[in-house]
Order: sequence, then structure tokens, then C-alpha cells
Amino acid sequence: MSAVEPVRPGVDAAGAASAGVAHNAVAPWFARPQVARVLWPVLVALVLLGAWQGLVTVFEVPVFLVPSPVRVAQVLVADWGLLSRALLNTLKITLFAFACATVLGTLIAFAFVQSRVVETALFPYAVLLQVTPIVAIAPLIIIWVKEPTVSLVLCATIVALFPIISNTTLGLRSVNPGLASYFRLQRATNIDEAVGATVSDFASELCHRWEARAQSCAALGIRYVALRFGLVMGRDGGSFPPLLLGLKLGAGAVIGSGRQFVSWIHIEDALGVIAHAVRDAKLQGPINAVAPESVSYQEFMREAGVIAHRPVWLRIPEQVLRKLLGEMAIMLVEGPCVLPGKLRTLHHEFRFRTLRSALTDLV
Repeated sequence: MSAVEPVRPGVDAAGAASAGVAHNAVAPWFARPQVARVLWPVLVALVLLGAWQGLVTVFEVPVFLVPSPVRVAQVLVADWGLLSRALLNTLKITLFAFACATVLGTLIAFAFVQSRVVETALFPYAVLLQVTPIVAIAPLIIIWVKEPTVSLVLCATIVALFPIISNTTLGLRSVNPGLASYFRLQRATNIDEAVGATVSDFASELCHRWEARAQSCAALGIRYVALRFGLVMGRDGGSFPPLLLGLKLGAGAVIGSGRQFVSWIHIEDALGVIAHAVRDAKLQGPINAVAPESVSYQEFMREAGVIAHRPVWLRIPEQVLRKLLGEMAIMLVEGPCVLPGKLRTLHHEFRFRTLRSALTDLV
């Protein structure tokens, strides 16, 4: 007898083709990751429930010791009116405790990441909460907190707090620094003087060459300061008065997507930065002369509209600006979030730290 038989024409050929199509359709269905994530846990649960039911039945375990899954289901259906209320109460306590632990744990994790001193001071107490059995402190909590629901939420929060703190802290510290380049391309980064200058257009290339030429003074032992000013906002000159005039005439507009950042500084703070740079020898090299608060262009115009009591309803498409202005449009439709890193390190005092305070003074 031949090990391989040819497929007979007619019905057998059609059946073989149908079987092949069915096999090809079933195999990818099982291979899909989203199906496997649901299918395998369900299969394991069914196997465990079957083993539980079989062991209880074979060894005739009393119901009051270990009830079978079938018995549990029967009681659940029979007493659903009573058990459903208990289930809702348990879910309410669980969700409240999870929300409290998430908020508190995330805040503590951010504090740990921002300051090693805070982490060193508080982390032992977080560990203490984890290693202390909840059954040892639950009676005290119930005695001190008279409200039963609040005491249960507090106990559940303590149980969930440490895992959230430790995992959030670990996650924040495991962010790949290389992702900064991606966020910079998406205009979602904070750039201070430590970030190298990105030369992408004529204006940035010109500034880069100016700074490179000024930096040659350092080789001669001469302190040099390269002030990188943002949008200087004053009443008597610059781009702010025309912008404010257009806004008051009802022609305020958002340029491009509005997601580009506007790094600004009040003229009084700009003069203060210049004076600080002259008298403080610690300031040298590139200095971002901008306010601590950098906002998107859309936020800038919305805030200006609120202060001027005018709506901002126009939008100028980016494509139109690029056609009209060419490479110059980059200065309007693109912009990173620039921060005064060195000035903050030296605790420079800004008189106008927020955009609203600056606009209120100027308008």
C-alpha cells in the first residue's frame, strides 16, 4: 500500500481543499497573541476547577471544610440577593483603596525620584508598612477610626501602597534616556543649557556660530556669557505690542498646530538676568534667559485673550506660513520647551514667573 495516495478528483478533491482551508483558518486563530492571552488562562482555570471538583468528590471532603465548585455556584445563585450587597460593598472599598494607594504612591514615588534625601528619609518607613502584618495593626485602625468603611479602606490602602511606590519608582528610573530625542522631535521636551543646540535652520545655525566664536574667549581665561533670550515681552517695542494690538482688534490667531512652545521673558526680568550675568562669576557659557514657565502657543494666545477680554478664534495653517515665509516659518511653527536651568540652579529671582502675571502687568 502506498504511503502517499493521490487525491481523487471530484468530491474528494473538494473535501481535501475544504479541509486545508479550514486547517489554515483554525491554526492562525490559535496563534494570535490576543486570543492566547485569554484562551490559556481560561483553560487553566477549567483544569483547576475540574481537579478541585474531582478531589472533593473522590475523597468525600465535608462541605463545611472545602465546598466543591458546584456547591459554591449553587449557594451563589440561591443567596444572590444577600451576597450581591456584600459584593458591592467589597468592590467599593477595594476601588477606593486602590485609588488612594495609586495617588499617594505615585506622589511618593515622584518625590523619591526627584530627591535622594527624601527617598533615604522615607523609604525605610515604606518598607516597614510592607513587612508589618496588616492583622497586627488592623485592630488599632478599627479602634482609632470609628467609621467601619473608612477603617477598611485605610487597611486596604496600606496593603497596596508599597507595591505601587516601589514599582512606580523603578519605572520612573528605568526610562531610556535615548527617548529624549524622540520627545524632542515631538516638541514635548524640556531643554536647558545641558542639551546641545540643534542646528536645523539659518537662525539657529547663526546663533550656534556666534556662541562658538564667543567660546574661544574661554581659552584665554576670559569669562563669557551667551544669553539665549526667548520672546522678550515689553510695552514699548519688540513683537509683543503688535501681537497685543491684533488681539484687541479681534484678530488674535493661533499659528500652526499651536503645540509649539513659546519661551518668553518679561523685559524687567531680562534686564535682571543681564545684571546677574555681569556681577556673578558663576554664570558663564550659554544661559537660557527665559521665564520658568514655558507654554504652548495655543496656551499663550488663550491666556492673552483672557487678559485682554478678547476671543482667539482664528488659526493660521502651517502650510500657508511655510509657503509665504519659507525657512523663516520654522521660527513660528516650531519651538521646544526651553527652561532656565542655570538660573534656577543659582536661585535667580524672577519677578514674573508665570505668563498670567507678566500679561497682567503689560496689558
